[in-house]
Amino acid sequence: MKKLWLLLSFLLLLPIGANAELIVTLDNLGGGNARFTFSGSDVVGGGASFFEENVVFSANSWSAPSNHYTTINATRFDSVTGTAQIDVDGVFRNIDRVFLDTDADTGFSEDEFGVGVDVSDLAFSAGQTVTWSGFMDITGLTDYASDFIVGTYSYNEWQEGAAVTGFEMTLIVNSSAVPEPSTYLLFLIASLGGMIYRRFLYGLVAPAPVALS
Repeated sequence: MKKLWLLLSFLLLLPIGANAELIVTLDNLGGGNARFTFSGSDVVGGGASFFEENVVFSANSWSAPSNHYTTINATRFDSVTGTAQIDVDGVFRNIDRVFLDTDADTGFSEDEFGVGVDVSDLAFSAGQTVTWSGFMDITGLTDYASDFIVGTYSYNEWQEGAAVTGFEMTLIVNSSAVPEPSTYLLFLIASLGGMIYRRFLYGLVAPAPVALS
C-alpha cells in the first residue's frame, strides 16, 4: 500500500515541475475556439513592460524567425474565459489578450507573439523573474487548421529593445483538441482502481507464510 501512495504522490506532482523558460501551449477547442496555456519562468536581461492598452502593439512582443501563423496578421484576441496571469517578483496581472502577427510570409523574416494585461502596465527590469501560469480561451478563428502550423517555435528576441536579453519564450502549437479536465481525472481513477484491484487479488491468492520450526 505504501508503494501505491508513493506512486499517487508522484503523479500528482508531475504538473508542478519547474520550467527554465516561458512556455505557451496552443490547443484547438473546435468551432473557431482555441486555448493558450501558460507555464514556466525566465530571468529578464533588460527592462521593458507588458502593456495595458486598447491594443497590444507589436513592439510589446516576442519575435520568431519562422512562419507559423498562416492567415493571422496583426490581430488581437481577447480572453473569453481563463485564469492566465503574469507574476514579476510578486507583482501580478491577469493576461486578458494576445497579439498574433504573421510577417514571415509577407516579406519580413519573423512572426510575433505578445500578451496584454489588465489594470495597468506591468514593468520588469534586469535580474527579475517573470513567471506566468493558467490558461486563456479565445474565439473568432477562421479555421484552426488553416490559421496555425503545428510545431514548436522558439522566440528569442523581445521587440521593445535590444537590451532585453535572455528573455525567451516557446510556443507549442498542437493539432488536436485539448482534453477536458474530467478526462484526466477518469484516467487517474481508472489507473488507481486497477492497481488496487491487482493488490487485492494478489492478497487473495498469495501463499500463506510458512512457520519456522
